[in-house]
Amino acid sequence: MAATPSAGGARLVQRAPDRAVPARKWQPPHGREVLERLLTALREWEPGGPVISLDEVYQTLEDVLGDDAYLSGPELAKLDARLREHLVQLVPVLRQKAGGSASHEEQRAIGRARRLRERPLPVTHSQARAHVRGLATAVQSILYLLVEATAVEEAAPQQRQSRENGGPA
Repeated sequence: MAATPSAGGARLVQRAPDRAVPARKWQPPHGREVLERLLTALREWEPGGPVISLDEVYQTLEDVLGDDAYLSGPELAKLDARLREHLVQLVPVLRQKAGGSASHEEQRAIGRARRLRERPLPVTHSQARAHVRGLATAVQSILYLLVEATAVEEAAPQQRQSRENGGPA
């Protein structure tokens, strides 16, 4: 131990670390797949861009459209809010991926999402249930278009490389 003077004149005692205690090896809190998915998301993240949890989106879709979906009155309002939030997050991503050249299908999906978001949740149970299901199918459509756009983006470099190597286009 070494003593050092402090500002108040008292001596502070600093203890040297005990080297006899072995340090445990650090283990990541999650498995390899989760960490790789997180790293991919961090690489693709743009500051100020939307933070989207696809797990939450898929869970909401399962809650609305799944085989065990039971849409009670209080649950409808919660699902309506979640689906609206998903559309707020996903539509700008689709617009960004489409750039200035959105296809007819992308324009239709975006327009439908906007119209559904503008409508308030209906008062009657059957109309509210139909509205929430409509929101869910709009989310599904946008996810489908995003997956399709991503597949095209990923295929383009492979096709280009194949052509450069003399393979079929």
